[in-house]
Amino acid sequence: VGEYLEGVISRVTLHSSIDGDTARFIFPGETEYRSVRFVGIDTPETYPNTDPWGPEAKAYTASVLENATEIWVAKDPTTGLYDGYERNLGLIWVDGVLLNYELVRLGHTKNNYSDEDMTLVFENVSLDRWFKNAEAEAKAEARNIWS
Repeated sequence: VGEYLEGVISRVTLHSSIDGDTARFIFPGETEYRSVRFVGIDTPETYPNTDPWGPEAKAYTASVLENATEIWVAKDPTTGLYDGYERNLGLIWVDGVLLNYELVRLGHTKNNYSDEDMTLVFENVSLDRWFKNAEAEAKAEARNIWS
């Protein structure tokens, strides 16, 4: 718990998947779940109304999380720890893959990630650029919401 609150990363246990961009996880040392909103994305809704492609995004996220060997939640230094609904915000790593990014790359959501200061960099590419490239790929391949 402390590590996540201090901005590092925590290995978590899935409690339940809510929709394409929100899930409930149990953090180390805790018995109650926390709702975590995935940073940088906003999948189509499934409640109270169902948007086109919402069920597909929800099913994909649930499948990935339910079949995971390990799940890690990392605090994104650009967004803070909570959203306006008291949910934690996080980058969700599933078996070594960033789920937030994959949801964009597979066309389950538009890219909402923004980090002009390029705070997070992987292989000399900012996370901001990774997300933009993922959306461009999804559009070019006409995947899901881009079909």
